[in-house]
Amino acid sequence: MDALQAIKLVELWLMADNSSQRYSHLQIIDEKLASNEDLNFKYLSTLLTEKESLIQEEHQKLIIEGANSGSNNSSQNLYQRYKELILRFVKVLLNSIGEKRYRGMLADFVKKKYVPIEESSKII
Repeated sequence: MDALQAIKLVELWLMADNSSQRYSHLQIIDEKLASNEDLNFKYLSTLLTEKESLIQEEHQKLIIEGANSGSNNSSQNLYQRYKELILRFVKVLLNSIGEKRYRGMLADFVKKKYVPIEESSKII
């Protein structure tokens, strides 16, 4: 699976209407990437870089609309899906922390406003 195919698969996952569709797409990604940490890092890094402006936009909408409004809005749902990928990336960076190049990346990444600090700190 090349990077473009992987990103298209994640876009399908992000837009899936129900949890069983999302799970099946994510399962395919997991199967392809599970055995290769470096490929997993490159994939998530590329995806999050490519989608960063959209993630920021959805996070900002979520803040403006209010996460606790009780509504099941699309911004909240889409950001929740991105959050899963963000937390997965934090785990990959932590698994690779022995390499010096990843230490700085982890520190820089968790400083971004859209990264869920509370959930990230539970992983750390």
